[in-house]
Amino acid sequence: MRSRTLLTLFILSLSILVPALTTAEMKNQPTNNLRLAIAFRETASREPIDGRVLLLLSKDNSKEPRFQINEDLNTQQVFGIDVEGLKPGQQAIIDGSSFGYPLRSLSDVQPGEYWVQAL
Repeated sequence: MRSRTLLTLFILSLSILVPALTTAEMKNQPTNNLRLAIAFRETASREPIDGRVLLLLSKDNSKEPRFQINEDLNTQQVFGIDVEGLKPGQQAIIDGSSFGYPLRSLSDVQPGEYWVQAL
């Protein structure tokens, strides 16, 4: 039960502390080098957390990116990595080696402007 509570806390509190690139920089950066660092603050949990970190990208700002992932042609993009013992302030890195849907790799994402969310 404790791990489920921590997971819920993790999902609600995780944020991108310092994006590696701004939207304007993403337009000029080759996507095969794109790398984003995601971390959570100590106010969310003082204990290390195990689980899955998700990075969601959307070209549509009508609602949160996490509500736009589905199994149709309008789905937006999601990438994820597993973490074990991720400490407050420690970075979880999403890059070209991170598995994604519907595109397999962050390297396949076309340059452009995206709404970004981390869970």
